[in-house]
Amino acid sequence: MKKLVFTIFATMFLLCGCNKTKQFEVTLNLSNADGKSVYLFKDVNGTETFVDSTVFVGEHAVLKAGFDDPQITYFIKFSPNDKCGIMPFFTENQNATITGDLNDMPHWTCEGCPTLNELNAYHQKNLTQFEDKIMALSAEVITAYAEGDTVKGAELNEQMMTLYNAYTENNIEYIRSHPDSYLAHYLLSTMMPEMELEQVKEVYDSFTTESIYSKRVKEFIENDEVREKIIREAHSCNI
Repeated sequence: MKKLVFTIFATMFLLCGCNKTKQFEVTLNLSNADGKSVYLFKDVNGTETFVDSTVFVGEHAVLKAGFDDPQITYFIKFSPNDKCGIMPFFTENQNATITGDLNDMPHWTCEGCPTLNELNAYHQKNLTQFEDKIMALSAEVITAYAEGDTVKGAELNEQMMTLYNAYTENNIEYIRSHPDSYLAHYLLSTMMPEMELEQVKEVYDSFTTESIYSKRVKEFIENDEVREKIIREAHSCNI
């Protein structure tokens, strides 16, 4: 199953030397992070590009980046080579604060730009309704099979997949109900590798605005080679 993906954080200004370059900051307050390195990357035309890094002092770290397109996705990583288990977010060139436990990324809370707040509310609702329950069932499935109880394992797995399908439909409905939001466009771009192509087309056709993410969805629909590459990359992060 694809690692549940899902939070976003953001930031604003700062002066840098005589050029007075505008910057935003992402402040992280994470327990169990003392001495850990943390990295900031951004999405440049589908490629993760390094922006900044630092080391936690106690529970505190600050990452900085220059102003950019508000729609660009940024990523928090704890290893520069991570492809899975990373946290994506938007900036909108405003400061943001992320709080939580290093070992419990799904329950991090974050405050910042309007889009970040929108995603945070969306994600917290999903945690309660679906994600926590799915992860709990996943742990039970693993335990059942490890103990040799294949009947129980199969029953729990069926429950988990039923819940996961409901989770997916809930996400799609959210996207349909926010056709002018680039957050909804972004969510579809992350979900499309696991959806039927006709369903991707149907949801894409409901969009009322254009964004860098809706363009990626369009390319995914139109280009078999791109579609296969995105699907392979998504499956490499499945659990």
